[in-house]
Amino acid sequence: MQDEATSRIALLLALTGLTITACAAPGTAERARLANVDRVNAERQLQGRVMDSEQAARLIGAARTLAATEGCDEAIPVYRVLAAYGRSFEVAQYELGQCLLDGSPTPLDRREAMIWIERAAFAGHREAQKELAEIAFTGGDYATALGWALVFNDQNDTSIAPMQDFSAPFMDRLQAGLGATEIAAAERFAEDFSPDYMASFRMGRPEPQREDAPDDGVKRIR
Repeated sequence: MQDEATSRIALLLALTGLTITACAAPGTAERARLANVDRVNAERQLQGRVMDSEQAARLIGAARTLAATEGCDEAIPVYRVLAAYGRSFEVAQYELGQCLLDGSPTPLDRREAMIWIERAAFAGHREAQKELAEIAFTGGDYATALGWALVFNDQNDTSIAPMQDFSAPFMDRLQAGLGATEIAAAERFAEDFSPDYMASFRMGRPEPQREDAPDDGVKRIR
């Protein structure tokens, strides 16, 4: 129980961007220098800079580990924080939607799941696009299913993320259940599709980096 509480505290600290620096009895000057580095790093987070890529990867990994070992109920709060960061966090949005649909979701869970899966799909996340097509097909909404299936197939770039297209028989089955107007609307949706990204999360207003601010060497997600 103590180990579990400790791991949760560590995860919460990571999510808030706090840094704990351990040193062996540093002198007064060294303590002052470290305090200034931590202060400036904190200011950077509060002045428009978002989570760096290494931190994001660690936290997505932590969410996946929680989902695999303790279940989605434990991972969902972490995924929600990551999904809210917006652009470049579409994988967290999609996986949050998947977790919300896991098990026996409530109607509210389903509505939230669809919001996040759609958010990721409109940003170009192909797994989310595929998921929306399959959900619509299962629900008998062939028009929506066809639209997302066409987008999914059109977006396929095997050099980046190879995924098998929806098969010709599946596409034929969708079209067989639709009229000409509905098919034309689905085709227009796919032809006009372009990624629509959620705004990146910003805390405060961005300010120019001061010349005296130490460079921590970390590449930030913009």
